[in-house]
Amino acid sequence: HARPRPGPGGGRPPRGVHHVPHRQRRHRERRGDPARAVQAYGLLAGSPLELTARTSAARLMMREGATADALRLPYAGESFDAVVSGFLLRNVSDLPAALAEMLRVLRPGGKLLLCLPNIAHWRCRLWILAGRFPYVRNTPTDATHLRFFTVHEGRRLCLDRGVEVLAVDGSASLWVRGFYPWPLRRRPLSALYTRLARVYPSLFARDFILVGRKKPTPEREPR
Repeated sequence: HARPRPGPGGGRPPRGVHHVPHRQRRHRERRGDPARAVQAYGLLAGSPLELTARTSAARLMMREGATADALRLPYAGESFDAVVSGFLLRNVSDLPAALAEMLRVLRPGGKLLLCLPNIAHWRCRLWILAGRFPYVRNTPTDATHLRFFTVHEGRRLCLDRGVEVLAVDGSASLWVRGFYPWPLRRRPLSALYTRLARVYPSLFARDFILVGRKKPTPEREPR
């Protein structure tokens, strides 16, 4: 799990990132040693947030939160081992600046997790083919969204900024009404569809999660 890097003099930084299983978390609360995390307009979103569908035990807890401008994070460069964006990028005014700030505070080799809505979902494709673009709540066409993404473009956002994509996962979000025909929201089809969304997120997932790693900066040879 992600751990905060030691601060100056070997001490702990004022805030860090922990993945704390539920039992550990309750034990720490009784001891007065809460897990710490940072919230910067969605930098770490959720309380708790499941990072991916493949990590059932790892959760983030907001304990000592900080609210900050996502375009000007008040943290030193290379301060964190992991940065998680829970739908932040769909609503920022300056996408390149927000990504640059995330990567600035992320140490080389650190993990970047981006959760993004998938406008290439099969339902959205059918709407567009029919010449429609309905604004449906809790879908990739939600009226509150400022930006739209596909898995391909999400990968490109990472690769163009020196982030190696390690994994891509998808979430069907079958609970969303008005997005799926009712048979898909009931067993046995719901289980099959959930699996399809994870294997083929570009076509079947409402949202997708990119897990990337910031590449180390090449060391310059002394002259």
